[in-house]
Amino acid sequence: AEAKALDLLEQNRLLTARRLTQDILKKDPDSLVGHYVLGRILHESDGNLSRAIHHLGYARKRYEESYTVHPRPKDAPWKFHQEILFSIQRVAGEMDANEYKLKILEYHNSLYRPELVAEGAWALMKLGRLEEARKQATRATKKQTWQRRAGLNALCAIEGKGRDRDARFRACHLAFEEAHRE
Repeated sequence: AEAKALDLLEQNRLLTARRLTQDILKKDPDSLVGHYVLGRILHESDGNLSRAIHHLGYARKRYEESYTVHPRPKDAPWKFHQEILFSIQRVAGEMDANEYKLKILEYHNSLYRPELVAEGAWALMKLGRLEEARKQATRATKKQTWQRRAGLNALCAIEGKGRDRDARFRACHLAFEEAHRE
């Protein structure tokens, strides 16, 4: 049932995934997968960020109680843990819990590659730490394609906050060009 719930989530069949997940959690209130799937549904379908982060946090807790995260055992489903952390930082950012988002990103980056760099630039910008945000976004532009795109997009926003029209134009133009290379 848990594998089916994950599959339904990935297929974006959220209503069916929710029904199955509710059944899973009735049978096993501590289900790691059940809390993860429900957290993602509450975030992506309902926009209920506080409940979403609660369930995702519980999924993280259950994972870390069940598996050693460092050093990572070869048989542990570590990609699942990585996805839980990614989901938590997304919801935290949408909640404007930017200090928490930065802590989750730091934890993620201490364990997994590729690092999530551009995501931290957004949180730093929202905290008003523009110079740090600029450095982080610039660092992201030197990474893989998806991080590069996100870094350029973040630089566009950061330069908008910085009130330098020329810098903003250059950054946004680069982000636009990168988006059209797909």
